[in-house]
Amino acid sequence: LFIRYVPLYNKFRAVSSIQVILELAVPVLGVLGLQKFLSDPSLPNAKKEKALLYSVGITGGIALFFLVFGGSWFAFEGANDAYYNSMIPHFSEALVQDRKAMMFHDSLRSLLLVLAAAGSLFVFLKGKLKTTPLLIVFFLLIIYDGVSIAKRYVNDEDFVPASKMEKPFQATEADKAILKDQGHYRVADFSGNPMNEGRTSYFHNAIGGYHAAKPRRYQELFDYQIAKNNVEVLNMLNTKYLILSDEKGNQQVQENPDAYGNAWFVTQIRWVQDADKAIKAMDSISKEVAVLEQKYQAKIPATTSVLDSTDFIRLEKYQANRISYKSQSKQAHLALFSEMYYPYGWKAFIDGKEQEILRANYVLRALWIPAGKHQILFVFKPEVVQKGAHFSLLGYALFILIGVLLWLWSKKRAKK
Repeated sequence: LFIRYVPLYNKFRAVSSIQVILELAVPVLGVLGLQKFLSDPSLPNAKKEKALLYSVGITGGIALFFLVFGGSWFAFEGANDAYYNSMIPHFSEALVQDRKAMMFHDSLRSLLLVLAAAGSLFVFLKGKLKTTPLLIVFFLLIIYDGVSIAKRYVNDEDFVPASKMEKPFQATEADKAILKDQGHYRVADFSGNPMNEGRTSYFHNAIGGYHAAKPRRYQELFDYQIAKNNVEVLNMLNTKYLILSDEKGNQQVQENPDAYGNAWFVTQIRWVQDADKAIKAMDSISKEVAVLEQKYQAKIPATTSVLDSTDFIRLEKYQANRISYKSQSKQAHLALFSEMYYPYGWKAFIDGKEQEILRANYVLRALWIPAGKHQILFVFKPEVVQKGAHFSLLGYALFILIGVLLWLWSKKRAKK
């Protein structure tokens, strides 16, 4: 229902996110009910006792039902039980018993909390407990409830020294060997799945890493080219070092002398119709040839050029949101940069003048560089962040203004 009709709900990665609404709504409903129970003078005690009886009957009855019949009402089987049994015979039988025990203890715990809360309210109605002590009882019950559940996810073993958390990974001999190189390059760790691990990125600029939602084009580049051992794609990503495993599982470092570097000039452009043709064209690429889609043809004056021995383009400074290069050439050239093309924030400047960033080799950035000496700068300035900052500032200003107006209005009303 929510996926079909509620705007943007289908953008959530996990549909279980809908449970957040319950986690907010149920406690708010409880607070509102308790507030009315305690402070509404129009409700007679007889009506409150009846409401309390119904509440205990419903919530306590559900907990009691699962306490008595839960163990026989459900199968307690999981989707992966057969897989567990294949590794350890009859392992699922122990899992079923654990699941039954969890339901029993949670049902008993819930029933006791319901009875404790209801008993406190009943004593309050009889005039033997004041409001403040009652609220203290509820506060203690809520703290016990929240902490006991939270410790299932964060327990004493999760609290470790800061030094251990600040260094979650220990550098291997392979890492130490690579770190001797102080240049800017990338590392591909093929001792595992480079697109599903975060360890390499802790020490190096890795070609992969773990994220639940990876850039689609980059994932496609990996699946269709890198996973099929296309070494030239690794070269264009400036992959200078490879980490491989030997027969004993030990990591070995292999230097790749053919990595293209951080930026380079190309002498020829291969035009393709669309993105599908572009990724297929990556089957056979070289450092001299760039693959571009035909929509960029009007933006490039020439499709071939000749490199002089004195021509160069090199990285000057690299930061996460600011990258600078220096170039020199006798002819105008198309330059490719070993960085992901991402138009939603990255801007390019040649000698201070903004230039359009083109997409080459399916995922890389490209610029048409005029002849001569130039300073090239890439800066990350996403408009959505700037607009968001303005909206946030406006929201805070309105919040303060409304607060001041309400305060002035209340003072004026108090004088009247």
